[in-house]
Amino acid sequence: MLLKDCGLVLEEGGMRAICTAEVLEYFLEKQIDFLYVIGVFAGSVMAASFLSKQKGRNYRVNIHYVTDSRYLSFGSVKDKC
Repeated sequence: MLLKDCGLVLEEGGMRAICTAEVLEYFLEKQIDFLYVIGVFAGSVMAASFLSKQKGRNYRVNIHYVTDSRYLSFGSVKDKC
């Protein structure tokens, strides 16, 4: 079901975005789509998974990779500079 008169804005929040991931999972299960989807920081990552219909990806990435320094650390950025 496409909600034509409604857009979706996904917030930033790092690990707090896992709550957003659960809501997006519900939308995927119920096949609810939006005409516009906008994301800020972590919300943009959540939006990409939602728009590409990757069920479970947001949860997997945020829970299983959070302790991996390659996923989220200043060291991983520093090594690229």
